[in-house]
Amino acid sequence: MTRAIFLALTAALIGCRSRDGTDADRLVVYSAGPRPLAEAICAAFTQATGTPVDLFQATTGQLMARLEAEKYRPRADIVLFASEIAAAALKREGRLLRFRPEAAERLRADWSDPDETYWASGAALVGVAVRRDFAERAPRRWSDWFALADARRIVMPSPSRSGATGDFVVTLALQWPEETFAGFARLRLAGMDFAAANSQAIGGLQMGAHDALIGAVDYLIYQQIARGEPLEMLYPEEGAVLVTRPIAILAATPRPDAAKAFVEFYLAPESQRRVAAAHLAPARADVAPSPARGAELPRWIRADPVAAVLRQGAILRRFQLDIERAASARALRRAAGAAP
Repeated sequence: MTRAIFLALTAALIGCRSRDGTDADRLVVYSAGPRPLAEAICAAFTQATGTPVDLFQATTGQLMARLEAEKYRPRADIVLFASEIAAAALKREGRLLRFRPEAAERLRADWSDPDETYWASGAALVGVAVRRDFAERAPRRWSDWFALADARRIVMPSPSRSGATGDFVVTLALQWPEETFAGFARLRLAGMDFAAANSQAIGGLQMGAHDALIGAVDYLIYQQIARGEPLEMLYPEEGAVLVTRPIAILAATPRPDAAKAFVEFYLAPESQRRVAAAHLAPARADVAPSPARGAELPRWIRADPVAAVLRQGAILRRFQLDIERAASARALRRAAGAAP
């Protein structure tokens, strides 16, 4: 683990107690954002059950780095990712506890692991965010976005820095292998820029530096719209990418009963209404989404988690080398399928 990551993780744990000695009765939860949602549900769980919770909040990539560092001395009981691919990777290593919550029958079909090692707590859709004054002119299909002759006012978060954008690229590449790489290469040739992370890409959109953000995580955009930002969320007709947010119990937990109670609590109607209020799509089919999102989910596509775990590394390396950091326009033209 790099020093920068270590310092970030250490800072995030300030105020949390360690898992030893008199703190053995505390439940340890590792969670991706949004932080206010995780904090509210952890606090409500403690109030309802009396079980104290230590919350460590970070990005999915940071959570995976910490779990790997603690592989032989695990601290977490519960992990909540913003990526099914991450959960599937832990499942493949045998590090998740099989458990079927009472809420299972109420959850949206096909969002969770059929082997019952992780359960969707909610989901986001990844599509395109645009400024309101550009919305009417914006393409409505992925194929039309990929065919744009001028993409100088389009930005995309880096898949190597944003877990959701990485899942977005992997899903599209598994769905339409060559079309995806050729399409992004054409956009790069036409001037599309990359931002380091979602926050920077959204900031550029807000300030008017860009007209469109490809690979936008919708709940983040709905949060900005709720604050009065002149943005719109578009879902291409072929399908937006569904990114579920799995909750799982680590197999090594010394407190399986408390961990199971926490999962049940997270999937209960009250907590799921908190999920909806954060503009995420709730996992429960009987809990209404936020009014900003609307009652019906748009058409979506989702990666097969087994294939995604096996192919993720190769896909993201190819994207980084051939598109994001292409050595020359000649290399991009080659990736786009055009004459060099």
